[in-house]
Amino acid sequence: MAFTADSVTLEQTAALDPAATIVVTVNNRLVWRVHGLLLAHLRDAGAGGVLQLPPVWSLSKWLEQLHQERLFNDDATLRARRLSPFAARLVWEDVVGQLQGDTPLLDTQLAAMRAMAASRDQDEWQIEVLPYEETEEYRRYRAWRDHYERRCREYDADDDNRLYNTLIDAVRGAVLRQLPATVVLVGFNEYSPRLRALLLACADQGMRIVSMQLPRYENAARVVIGRQDRRTEWVTAAHWAASELAADPSRKVAIISPQMQADAVFARRILDQELSARPFAPAYGFNMSVGRALAEWPLVRAAFHWLSAIALLAQEGELSPQAFGQALLSGFCGASDSELSAMAVLDARLRESRTIVWRKEAACGMLDKAAPDFSFRFKEALSLWQSVAAGAQQTSGAWTDTVRQALALIGFPGAQLSSTNFQVCAAFDAMLHDFSLIQAYAGKVGGLGAVSLLQRMARENVFQPQRDPDVRLDVLGFLEAEHGQWDAVWILGLTDEVLPASPDPNPFLPAPAQARAGAPRATPEREKQWAQDMLRALCAVAPKVVLSYPMMDADRALRPSALLDAWATGSTLDDAWAADALSDSASTVRMTPLPLESREDRRGLAATGVIEGGSDLLETQALNPLWAYVRHRLGARALQPYPETLTATVRGTFLHDMAQKVWEMLGTSERLAALAEAPLAALVNEAVEMAAQHTLFGISPALADLEKARAAAVMMTLLAQERTRPGFRVAGVEQAMAWEHAALKVNMRVDRIDETDAGETIVMDYKSGQRHPDFKKDWLRPRPVNLQLPLYATILQQEAATGARSPVMGLLFAKLNARKTELTGLTGEDLGIAGAAVIGKVAPGVAWDALLQQWQDGLRQLACDLSEGVADNNSWALQDLQYCDVLPFLRLAQENEDE
Repeated sequence: MAFTADSVTLEQTAALDPAATIVVTVNNRLVWRVHGLLLAHLRDAGAGGVLQLPPVWSLSKWLEQLHQERLFNDDATLRARRLSPFAARLVWEDVVGQLQGDTPLLDTQLAAMRAMAASRDQDEWQIEVLPYEETEEYRRYRAWRDHYERRCREYDADDDNRLYNTLIDAVRGAVLRQLPATVVLVGFNEYSPRLRALLLACADQGMRIVSMQLPRYENAARVVIGRQDRRTEWVTAAHWAASELAADPSRKVAIISPQMQADAVFARRILDQELSARPFAPAYGFNMSVGRALAEWPLVRAAFHWLSAIALLAQEGELSPQAFGQALLSGFCGASDSELSAMAVLDARLRESRTIVWRKEAACGMLDKAAPDFSFRFKEALSLWQSVAAGAQQTSGAWTDTVRQALALIGFPGAQLSSTNFQVCAAFDAMLHDFSLIQAYAGKVGGLGAVSLLQRMARENVFQPQRDPDVRLDVLGFLEAEHGQWDAVWILGLTDEVLPASPDPNPFLPAPAQARAGAPRATPEREKQWAQDMLRALCAVAPKVVLSYPMMDADRALRPSALLDAWATGSTLDDAWAADALSDSASTVRMTPLPLESREDRRGLAATGVIEGGSDLLETQALNPLWAYVRHRLGARALQPYPETLTATVRGTFLHDMAQKVWEMLGTSERLAALAEAPLAALVNEAVEMAAQHTLFGISPALADLEKARAAAVMMTLLAQERTRPGFRVAGVEQAMAWEHAALKVNMRVDRIDETDAGETIVMDYKSGQRHPDFKKDWLRPRPVNLQLPLYATILQQEAATGARSPVMGLLFAKLNARKTELTGLTGEDLGIAGAAVIGKVAPGVAWDALLQQWQDGLRQLACDLSEGVADNNSWALQDLQYCDVLPFLRLAQENEDE
C-alpha cells in the first residue's frame, strides 16, 4: 500500500494551529532540535507574549499517547494488563524453556530474545513466509510464538507489539475520537509497512500527514583522511575539536563514530587525556551520547553489592570474601568518611586472610570493629531481610518494598549526589517500580533470586543522563547524529568492516522472506543502501566534515570503506583548515615550549630506623632495587585477589605444618628406618590431621578430605626417598632465626635443619608449588636470587664459626608436590643424597667455602643498598619480574623489542 506525505517547510509548520498539530520525530534527540527550531523561528518572526508550540514527540511517545487515549474509550481489543518489555522477555523465556524439545538449548535467554525480536520484526515489516521457505528454526519459533500468545491471553495481557497492531485497528474503527488535524513527520528516511498502515489509517480518519525537511548542508566542504590506527585517529579528532573550539568557543562541533557503544570507554579515556589541559575543557567539556546499562553505573552497582551481601548473610548465613569486600568498597551508604576508610582497610585484610567463607557472626564482628556506627545500620537491614526471608518465597512486589527499606536503613545512596548520580538514582527508583509490576510473570522467589532478577533487569535497562546544553562538543553515534546540526564534524572509524556492516538476519525467520520484505540487516544490498543513506545524511549535518579511517589494527591492515570514494573527489576544505585536520598534533593552544630539566634518579632516601621484615627484603632488592624500594620503603604493593578456594598459600602452609609434625615425631633417620609401612602411614595420617585442624578450616569437608589424602601420599613418597639417605638427626624444625646488617633486620623460620652422622649440617626448605627455583642458575649468577637457603646457610655458618654448630655442607629443596616429589639441592661434597648436585660438578673451580663467603658478602651488600636507598630500576633477567606487583610503577610492563 503506497504512502506519501506532502512536504512542508519549517515556516509552514510554525504557521499551523498548535492546538490541532502534533510533530512526530524519529528519536528523542531530534525532539529537542525541532522544538528549538520552532521556538527560534517564532522569536525571529517577532511573535510576542506567550509562545504556543505544537507538541513535539518521538514516535514511541506518540504511540504511547495514542494508547493512553484508548484507555478512555470503549476499546474491546484492550486487555486488562500490559507487559513491560522485561516482563515479555520473562514470558518468552518461560515458553522457550518449556518447549525446548529433545534438543536442549545452550542459552535459553538468548533464544528467547531473538524469538521476541523475530516476532516484532515479522509484524513490523509484514514478513510472509511461503510454505517452501519454512525451516526447522522457523517452525520452532512459530510454536513458541503461538504458545506465547496463548500465555498472554491467559494473563489477559498485551505486550507492546500487540498493542501496536491493535492500535491500527482502533484508528481504523474510529475508536480514537481526539486525533489531531495534522501530524508533521520529521527525520523519517523510510516507513516500515506497519508504520505506513498506521499513517494511512490516520489519513482515512481525516488527519493530514505531512513531512518537514530539516535544514541541511548539501554542499558541505569535506576531506577524507587515513590515520595510523584507532588511537591515533581518536587523538587527532580530539585535537581537531580543541582547535575548532579554541578558534571560536561559540561553535558547536561533533565527533561521530559508527561504533560508539563499543568505543565509549576508550573514547572517554582519550578525550579526558587529550583535552584535560585545553582552555575550553573546564568551561565546556564534552557530551558523550552513549547509554549504559543501569547496572554498570557505580551508584546502582553499589546498591547491588550491598543487597547481595545482606541477602547472602540473611539466607545462607555466610558470604564469600569477594561479596563482602565489594560491598565494603562500594560506598553510597550512610558511613562516615573515616568509616569508609576503615572499611577499605578491612577489605585489604579480607584479601590477605586465608578464610574463603565468612560466617555471619564473624563478618558482623569485623564490621563492628571497623565501622561501629554503620555496622549498626547494616545489622538493622540484615534483621529486616531475615524477617522477610524467614517466611515463604515472596512476589517481586513484596521484595521491592524490602529492597527499598533495606537500602534506606544502610543510608543509600549517601549524601551530596552529583547531577548524573541524581538522575541515575531516579532511574533506579523507577526500575524498582517496574520490578514490582512483574510479579504475575516472575512468580515467587527468595531473596537471592529477587536480587538476581532485579540485577538482570538493571543490565537490560539502558540509561543515558541528560546532556548539558552548554557543552559545545558532542561525541555520538550514527543514529543520534543523523539529523543533528553543527559547525563542523569529524566522522571516524569508516573502514569497510563497519560501513556497510555485515548482514545479520534473524535466524528464526527464513532469509528469503526477510529479503523480500526489505527487513533491516537482512541482505548485503539492504546494508549497503542503509550505509549510503546514512553517510549522505551525516555529510550534510555541518558545513565542514572530516571523514577518516584507521589503517591498522595491531598488525592487521584495514581498508577504508568503499563508500568513501564518492566523497573523496567532491568539494574539499580550504587549505589551512585541511592542513590542520590532517595534522596528528593539531592543538588548541600554540604555547612556547617550556625548558625541560632532566635528572636521573637512582637513589631514594636512606633509612632512618630499622627496616624489619622477612627474607623478601633481600629477595626483592636482588630482583630489582626499585621494586624493593617501592615495596619496603614506600609501602606500596598491589591488592591481593580475594581467596575463592584453597589457595597455594594455604596448601603450602598445610604441607609445611604436616612435615613439621612428622619430623617432630620421627626425630631421626634411624627411627624412620625402624618403622614398617603401616605404622609409618599411621604416623603420617596423625600429622596430617593435626595440621589440617590449624590450616584447612573454612573449606568444605569434601575438599579437605581430598587435600589430606593428597598430603599423606606426598609425604609417604618423600619419606621413601629419605630412607635412602645416610644417617642423620633432625636438629630443628620451623626454627626461628634473625639476621641483621646495616639497617635491616630479617626474621625467618628455617623449615628443617639436619645434622648428619658425619658431623655436617644440611639445611632444607619445603616447596609445595609446581615450579621450583633453578638453584644452578639462581645461586651462581653475579647477583643471586631465591636467597632463602643461602641466607639460612650464612647464619648457620656464622654459628659454625663459633663452634656452636657443625659446618653447613648442603642446601636441599624438598618438593612436596603430587606431580613430582623429590629432593634436590647443592652440596659441598658428595653426601650420598640422590638428587643433590655437588658444587664441583655444577661449577668447576668454585669452592664451597668460597661460595658461602660470596653469598655472605652479597647479602650484606644488598642490606646496605636497601638501607641507603639504592633504587636502580634494573633486573638481571626478564623472568625476575614475573611476580612483580608494581610493574606500572617500574614502567617495565612494555614488551621487550628483542624478544
